Amino acid sequence: MNRILIILLSFVISSYTLIAQAGSFGVSDSKSLGLGNTGNTLSGILSIGKNPALLANADTAHSLQILLPAMSAQSSSNTLSLSDINYYFDTEPGSPRVLTGLDKRNINAAFEGGGRLHIQSNLNPVSLLWKAKGSEYAFGFSVNDYFSARLNMPAELVDLILYGNEPGRTYSFDDFRMQAWWVRNYAISISKEIYRDKDNASNRIYAGGSAKYYQGFAYTDIIIENSHLTTAADNKISGKFRSESATSYSNEFFLQSLFDPGRTNPDFMYFPSPAAWGLGLDLGVAAVLDNKFVLSLSATDLGFLSWSTNAEKHSSSANVELDDIVKGNQLDSLGNSMNSNSEQVASFRTYAPAALRLGISLKVSEMAGFIPGDMTVAFDINTSLIRFASDFNLSRYSAGIHWVPDKEYPIVLTGINYDQAGLVRWSLGTGYSLGFIDVYVSTGDVLSLLAGPQNFSSSFMILWRLL
Repeated sequence: MNRILIILLSFVISSYTLIAQAGSFGVSDSKSLGLGNTGNTLSGILSIGKNPALLANADTAHSLQILLPAMSAQSSSNTLSLSDINYYFDTEPGSPRVLTGLDKRNINAAFEGGGRLHIQSNLNPVSLLWKAKGSEYAFGFSVNDYFSARLNMPAELVDLILYGNEPGRTYSFDDFRMQAWWVRNYAISISKEIYRDKDNASNRIYAGGSAKYYQGFAYTDIIIENSHLTTAADNKISGKFRSESATSYSNEFFLQSLFDPGRTNPDFMYFPSPAAWGLGLDLGVAAVLDNKFVLSLSATDLGFLSWSTNAEKHSSSANVELDDIVKGNQLDSLGNSMNSNSEQVASFRTYAPAALRLGISLKVSEMAGFIPGDMTVAFDINTSLIRFASDFNLSRYSAGIHWVPDKEYPIVLTGINYDQAGLVRWSLGTGYSLGFIDVYVSTGDVLSLLAGPQNFSSSFMILWRLL
């Protein structure tokens, strides 16, 4: 049985593929993350990437804002933590750990319903906002790097590895997918106030858009589909396996390749030559009522990427028919039945992680006099417009509270949402404004700071208000 598993897993290890998209999920700026990743109604420079319409809803008549720097990172897993992995599998050479029945049950329970691991980070080296005095327009520019990786591990594959093939049971591997990418986008944004109530100037409607240019530097994705293994009551093993993959990466990131096995990996570079280019749009509208209520609707990353540098595609398939695994000739015939194909391609195109975003926020402190300071409650719904096999759910719901007790006190941020691993997260953050500079730090998962390394989330940013 172990030889069969090695053969099956070798398909996975030797395959590469498509793309890991952020879609309705993903990390954002430090303020949004502290609000439970609830940022669709944020105005000014923080609206870039969420709803460019709110760019013109700056908090002063004229404004020059610079976001420098801003960075976020988070990981989430509904399976084993890093400490668990080290405990079960990180052993001394020549001294493998023998898993006890309890160990197997604990591992199996960790993958019940399928295991999901997500790692994401966002680096925003610079963002700019300019709004001239008396102008209805606001303009923005930003650069963002997105790093993302995902792993979906079917629970039935874990059962097979831990306990072997149970007679009379069929094991499906269709939910397996591993993805990773690095993409940078350059965005130029414009926003305009298109309506103002003549009787109440605090009622306004904005519209805006962002034109994006994408550069992709690396991606890989492994997908297994239409794959299963069955052991009949008479111990006859049958099944099939199919995987498809593609990969593309910058010339400075030469990975081992079937077509050039001698190349090696260089040191990391922040400005490698791009492996892909693409174009995209963000479009949005927003309404502000009485300076208390904000309704935001936008569609982001409506675009594509074309991957052409070191582009390769791979596919593998096999049919399994064994009635006696002791017979070497049957294992040999199994190996011979594997069909593998690898080719270099000129280019292929993938979609950007398009999403539909709805946000609502309400300044509750002006409605409830007993609340000291300034408090705003916000709610977001983010829905992916592009479905990927690793998406466990297309929509993400979140809620957050932004509270300024007093100008002399730190800003309090908190919120709740659920992540790609299906886990509910409690976010917490703080900020302080000196007038010309705002500093924010936050975490998207308070419990990860207290409980250990299974999930990780942190963010930091500095916003400079020059005018």
